[in-house]
Amino acid sequence: MKPWALITLFLISFSAKCETSLELIREVAESYTLENLNADPHAKVTLQTNALDSRRHFGDCDQPIQASSQSMKPGTRYTTVKVSCEGSSPWLVYVPIQIDIQYPVVIATTTLAANAVLDSSMLEVRYVSSSSLRGGHFSDIDSLAGARLKRRLAAGQVINQNNICIVCRGDPVVIQAVSKNLAIRTSGTALTGGALGESIRVQNTNSRRMVDAVVSAIGQVKVVM
Repeated sequence: MKPWALITLFLISFSAKCETSLELIREVAESYTLENLNADPHAKVTLQTNALDSRRHFGDCDQPIQASSQSMKPGTRYTTVKVSCEGSSPWLVYVPIQIDIQYPVVIATTTLAANAVLDSSMLEVRYVSSSSLRGGHFSDIDSLAGARLKRRLAAGQVINQNNICIVCRGDPVVIQAVSKNLAIRTSGTALTGGALGESIRVQNTNSRRMVDAVVSAIGQVKVVM
């Protein structure tokens, strides 16, 4: 090999060793994104980073590499992270990242008719992209056991609060009347239906009195006195 070729090869090798790799820049951008997403700990997060221009070269940084973004918002699907070196040979690059967050949610395993009473054989938990979720969904099958569907659901469809009533109109309910020093339980009938935490109208079986109560569980409501 000619002497000038050896010198060129040495210079290329030396230059490569004194550069910050594109792979390291990508890792810094992705680590920053994961740390600042504030995603639910039960969620699955997938990042897809756009390929960086391989023609660009970034010198070895003699300071910690910095990362920042002005587009990190809850629920964001895209962000751009600025990765930079503020050392003696400064540089910066913007790294576009696509974000997919999947949550564990309860879905119907088969087509279900309106008024079906849910049980575990009809349901399963599956990870679903946040971009496909609408309204309040559930992650626990047991919390839906005994709930009734308001409308027909197709297999694979997510169960959300708009699909069900935890207490339905005409259902018998246990009314728990609570005050600071007293708790009384009695039976009643739901005059309207609702999901967990919603206010419904119920009638006390014994007194025939109608009151507003909050749905607290399957077949149970609470009245604060």
